[in-house]
Amino acid sequence: MPLDAEAAEGLRRQILAFLTPRVGEPALAEDLAQETLVRVLRGLPGFRGDAPLSAWARRIALNVWRDHLRQRTTERSQAAPDAEPTPSSFDRPDRRATHDCVLEAIAELPLEARRVLLLHEFGEMSLTETAAALGCSEGAARVRLHRARRRLAQVCGDECVRELTPEGSLLCTPKPTS
Repeated sequence: MPLDAEAAEGLRRQILAFLTPRVGEPALAEDLAQETLVRVLRGLPGFRGDAPLSAWARRIALNVWRDHLRQRTTERSQAAPDAEPTPSSFDRPDRRATHDCVLEAIAELPLEARRVLLLHEFGEMSLTETAAALGCSEGAARVRLHRARRRLAQVCGDECVRELTPEGSLLCTPKPTS
């Protein structure tokens, strides 16, 4: 499946729009988008078309970004193995990526599970407020929340890669597609 120049540029813009909020640095996002596009073009002959090209490219972009984070972590640990970890510019994008990854996993849950999680966990509603919003008893909301958390853990375990940053923060990103 060849990709003409116009389609390649459109795909590059989509990749850039996907990476920029996660990476937090426009110049770095541009570099990673270019690397992603190179990998997409190299892998195009093997693209089966099971998913839209843009979705496949986003997965590749996540892998490129993850590779970049690993490389920076390795370089940092080799440069100053005894130094204290310092806050870095990619702490915020790590949290954003984890947030996005969890939201993608939540989107795969049944509507009832999504509602209880979004209200209680992300909407920071108490269990009583969540129950009222859902129109059920507090006990029913507690059961729904427990089941939703358990299902979310299954989805994240199946579809996410969880890693710790050098600072000890959790980084969660979708698993690469094979």
